[in-house]
Amino acid sequence: MPPNLQVDTHTESALSIEPDQFSDETWNDVDPPEAGLDSDIREADACIPGQNGADGVSDVDESTELRAGQCYMNGFPPEKQAGATFGTKPTWFQQIRDEQVLKGYEILGPFKDDDEWELAKWLIKHVGHNAADQFLRLNMIQNRAKPSFRNKKEYLDIIDQLPRGTDWKLEEITLTGDRLDIDGKPQTETLELWYRDPVDCIRELLGNPMFRDVMKYAPEKLSVDSQGSVPIVNEMWTGSWWWELQKYLPPGATIVPVILSSDKTRLSQFHGDKSAWPVYLTIGNISKVVL
Repeated sequence: MPPNLQVDTHTESALSIEPDQFSDETWNDVDPPEAGLDSDIREADACIPGQNGADGVSDVDESTELRAGQCYMNGFPPEKQAGATFGTKPTWFQQIRDEQVLKGYEILGPFKDDDEWELAKWLIKHVGHNAADQFLRLNMIQNRAKPSFRNKKEYLDIIDQLPRGTDWKLEEITLTGDRLDIDGKPQTETLELWYRDPVDCIRELLGNPMFRDVMKYAPEKLSVDSQGSVPIVNEMWTGSWWWELQKYLPPGATIVPVILSSDKTRLSQFHGDKSAWPVYLTIGNISKVVL
C-alpha cells in the first residue's frame, strides 16, 4: 500500500482534455483484463470506447462487448514513481487474523462453525432483539441446532467480539433557530453528529484486499488510437487533472481523491418526523464498477 497519502478533492473534469496533451508519448496496445476479476468488472473494463462525446473525448459505453486491442494505454513516466510502494505491512484484515490465531480461534471465530455464522448473520439482519431471544429459546433450536449462544445476551456478547471498523464518534451541536420562546429568546435544538475519522476511513479502504484488483495508485491515459488523438476517460485516474497534478508532486507521491456524497434519509423506525443526512465517503482510486 503506498504510504504517501496526498488527498485532493478535485471533482472530475476530464472532458477538458486536449489532444495535444498526448503528443510525443509512447502508447501501448491494451488487451481486456485477464481472468481472475469478477465478471462484472471484466465487462466494464477501461478498454471499451464508445461514441465520441464533447471535445473529442470518447464516451465509454459499458454495455459494449470487450474486444482485444480496442484501446491504447500510456502510463505515467516511471522515473516519477507515481504510487510507488516503499514497504509492506499487514493489512487490517491480516492483523485480525493474526489476533484470531493468538486466541486459538478458527477462521470463523468466535463462532464454532459456518452454520452458526450464517445463523448469526440472519438474526442480525432480519430479526429484532426480542424476537431473536424468543427464537433462540425454542426447544428445537436449543436441542437440535444447539448454537453456542442460547439467548439474546449470549448472542450479543459474541457479536461484540467481532472485529470492528473505524470507531464512531459523537458530537452534540446546538443550533439557534429564528423562533422565540415564551421569554422572548431564540429557541435552540441540540442535534447529534455521529461521524468517523475520514483519514481512518481512507486508510481502511486502501488496505481492504477486496479492492486489490480494482484499485489504481497512478494516473493513466487511454486512447482509441496509438497517437492519443481520441482520449478515453472512464475512471478518475484516466482524467487529465490527475495526470497534471501528479507532475507537481515529488517522486513516489500517491494521490487519493476523496469522493463525498449525501442523501436525505427519514428515520422511520425510531422517529418518523426526523430526517438524517448521511455523508458517504469513497476514493477515486477504486474502480467505479464496484461503487
